[in-house]
Amino acid sequence: MEVLQLQVINAGNGFCIAAFDESICGFARLSKEAYQQFEDACDALFTGNWTIA
Repeated sequence: MEVLQLQVINAGNGFCIAAFDESICGFARLSKEAYQQFEDACDALFTGNWTIA
């Protein structure tokens, strides 16, 4: 069973939700949205109120 690890990361133009990608040994952007505030991105992650890019 594979577990998807999600995290809020700094995307340069704000913050986004990302998933760990073993092929690059790092996090890759997963959310369509970019959030200006870290707290807004965290809220979207925890409530599920975001869109997969």
